[in-house]
Amino acid sequence: MIELDFPDFGVPMDCPPAFWETLVEDIRERGIKSIHTMCMGGHGRTGIQLACLKWHLATEEERKAWPDANALIAEVR
Repeated sequence: MIELDFPDFGVPMDCPPAFWETLVEDIRERGIKSIHTMCMGGHGRTGIQLACLKWHLATEEERKAWPDANALIAEVR
């Protein structure tokens, strides 16, 4: 279990890109197929977490489908 602290509809300031990269490496190395993520309110932070994971798990080709963060978040939703 990983606990992150960041404001709703904000950016997690205490976990830089290296955090997400290391997390994705761990997910791939362990062959994890299912991830559970949540926040207390369920309105914004969950989507940001999933968008960060989706971005880092995606290939360069897949990332071309998201010209900006809004497109990525819309797909996650």
